[in-house]
Amino acid sequence: SFYLLRGGELKFSEEWPHLETLSGYVLTNDNNIDIEVPIGSSLDIGLDGVQGEIRRNELGENRLTISGSLTGPTLSGLEYLQQAPVGDSLKTTFARWQVAGDFSAGVSVRVPLESPDKNTAVRLDIALDDNSISIPEYELEVNQLSGPVVFETSMGLELSQLTGQLFG
Repeated sequence: SFYLLRGGELKFSEEWPHLETLSGYVLTNDNNIDIEVPIGSSLDIGLDGVQGEIRRNELGENRLTISGSLTGPTLSGLEYLQQAPVGDSLKTTFARWQVAGDFSAGVSVRVPLESPDKNTAVRLDIALDDNSISIPEYELEVNQLSGPVVFETSMGLELSQLTGQLFG
């Protein structure tokens, strides 16, 4: 079967922000479901080229896999992480940061549909280009911040090679 999706919403986990204003199609074939979403959003972050599939594993459990690209204001990215299950210490840290600029990112999500709130895995490969960040509690300001930032639910933030201008 083939379904056209227009203005749809996907709630893959109560803990993570929902995907909204989705347009695309859904193709079902027995127990397999394929999803193609060329456009959508989540908390003012644009989604592009999102692909998903639902497959049953050898234990009979259904798994949703989603991958795609994100673009938007870096401030919206931080606000997204404030609403995501990334750990209270990381949320507290980000809550005080002030940012300006835009980001792009690749995202992949794996959700076991029988227990999405326990085992959802998310990986974000973020690219910053000419951003500014202010961290008031350290009186620290970085301009022209560029480079990769990688977040994975199982590991948190990974080390990366960011560059920027410190102290003016």
